[in-house]
Amino acid sequence: MYLIDTNIFLEILLDQERAVQCQELIESIQSREVIFYVSEANIWSIKYFLINVSLIIILPPVSPQLL
Repeated sequence: MYLIDTNIFLEILLDQERAVQCQELIESIQSREVIFYVSEANIWSIKYFLINVSLIIILPPVSPQLL
């Protein structure tokens, strides 16, 4: 039984140094080889990150003339 931290998901989402190992962990979870838990706080952190990243990608930069 494991408690999965937000950083596991962020490693994958940001394609960081240990993304491959984190992806392997997630795959072992999907195959039900491992029992895991994620706290509600971690889910909110991931949601917050994804919303902010999508806003950065979707919204074009604001022209200084418009400010």
